[in-house]
Amino acid sequence: MLTPEQLTRLLELARALSGTVDHADVAAIAAERARVLTGAAAAQLAEMDDGDELAPIAESPGDVPARPSAPLSTRASEPAREAARTRTAIWIASRAEARAGYRNVPLVAFGGGPEHAAWAFLPLVADDALGGVLTLAFDEAPAFDPSTRAFLAEVASACANALARGSLFARERDRADASDEARASGEVRQLRSDRLVDDRTHLFERERFARARAEAEAVVAVHLADSLERAQRLTAALAHAETEEDVVAALAAQGLDGFGAALLTLARRTAGGGLELVPLAGVPASAPAPVDPASPEAEVFRTASALWLDAPERVHRFPAAAHDPLAGETGSWLGAPLPGPEGARGVLALAFPYGRAFTPGDRARLTLLAEECASALSRCAVRDAEAAARAAALSEKLAKPLVTFVVQYEEEGRDRPDARVLGVFSSEAAAREALRELDRTRSLLVRAWITSWALDVPLPVTRVEVALAEA
Repeated sequence: MLTPEQLTRLLELARALSGTVDHADVAAIAAERARVLTGAAAAQLAEMDDGDELAPIAESPGDVPARPSAPLSTRASEPAREAARTRTAIWIASRAEARAGYRNVPLVAFGGGPEHAAWAFLPLVADDALGGVLTLAFDEAPAFDPSTRAFLAEVASACANALARGSLFARERDRADASDEARASGEVRQLRSDRLVDDRTHLFERERFARARAEAEAVVAVHLADSLERAQRLTAALAHAETEEDVVAALAAQGLDGFGAALLTLARRTAGGGLELVPLAGVPASAPAPVDPASPEAEVFRTASALWLDAPERVHRFPAAAHDPLAGETGSWLGAPLPGPEGARGVLALAFPYGRAFTPGDRARLTLLAEECASALSRCAVRDAEAAARAAALSEKLAKPLVTFVVQYEEEGRDRPDARVLGVFSSEAAAREALRELDRTRSLLVRAWITSWALDVPLPVTRVEVALAEA
C-alpha cells in the first residue's frame, strides 16, 4: 500500500503532467519529474518507434557536466529492451547484480554511468499498449521493497498515460492540419472544375465528392480536438483535487462536458455490501437510493471491470434499465469500477445522448478517461480515510489528561523521620511495585504514600497513603 507521502508525490506528478498535451513537452516533464520525485540521479524515457525499437526521446538531467557517467546513453540499454520485450519491470539493486545478470554489458551502458549503484527499468504500458521504457539510475542503492516497487510502478503508469495522451493529441493535431490542407486543396480544385462543368460533368462530380469528404474529415478532426480539450479541463481539475469531495465537485462541474455525456452518476458500496446510488450531475437531487442487483451498475461492481454497452445491447442484457426514469432517452452506456483494497468500492456510470456513434478509438479514449476519474476518486477516498483516522487518534490522545504518580516515603532519622521522594512513575502499578522494592531494601522505612498528578491541574488529583504491608 502506498504511503501518504508517496500519494502526495503522485499527485504532484499528475499536476505537472496535466499542464500540457504536447508530446515532446510531456516526455520532458515526465523524465524530469520522475527523476525528482523518485530521488533518482538520472532518468531516461525511451519510446517505441515505427520499427518496434526503443528510441530515447527525453532524459533528465538534460545538460550534465562532462564526467564518465554524464548523460544516459543515446541508445536504449539491454535491460531496457528486455523490460520492453517482457513488459515487466527489471530491478537491479547493486552493481554486483548488474555484472552477474549482464556479463557482456559494461556498466556504462546501463544508463547514468558506471558509478551508479542501482537501476530500475519500468515498462510504460497504457491501455494494454507498450509505449516505451522509463529508466531510473540511483547513486545509492535503494531498498526495492514492495512499497517502493508499487510507488515506482504508479509513477511509470502516470508517465505512460500522459505519454499516450500526448501521442494521441499529436496524431490528431497532425491529422487536423492535414485535413485543413486537403480542404484548401479541394476548394482550389472545385474552382477549376466549376469552369469546366459543362464539358466535364464526371470530373466535376468526383471533385465535389472529394471536397465533401475533406470537409467531413475536417469536422471529425475538429470535433476530436475539441473533445480532447474538454477532457483536458476535466483531468486538470482531477489533478488539483486534494480530497474526495474535490473530485466529486470536479466531476459535477466538468464531468458532463468532459465526457460529452447526458447523464453521470456515482454508486458507492454500502456497509451491507450492496450499492447505493448517489446523485452527482444531471440527476434531480434526491435521497440516496439502492441500486437494482439486475442493473448494469451492479454488473460492473461484481466484475470490477469497465463495461461498454450500446443501447440495444443494454436493453437486451438488462431489461430493467429500459424503465429507469433517470436514464431517459439515452443511448450508449459506460461503467467504470472505483478500485478499492478489496475489489470495487463503487461504480462511475455515464449515459450518452441517444443516437451518438462511437468509433473504437472513441470508446478506448472515454473508457481510459472514466477509469482515470474512478482512480482519482479511490485515491482521494483512501487519503481522506487515513487523514480522518489520524485526526481521530490525535483527538483521543489529547482527550486523555497526562497523569503521573509521585512516590514519597519517610524513614527513621537521628532526631526525626526524614521525608524523601523515590521517583515519578507513569502508572499506579509501577508506583506500587517501586514501593514493594523499597520495603524490601530499606529497614528504617516508616511510611510511604503515592500522589497522583494531572499535568493540566495545579493541585494533585489524589493522595493515597499506603501501608507497607499492603504495598
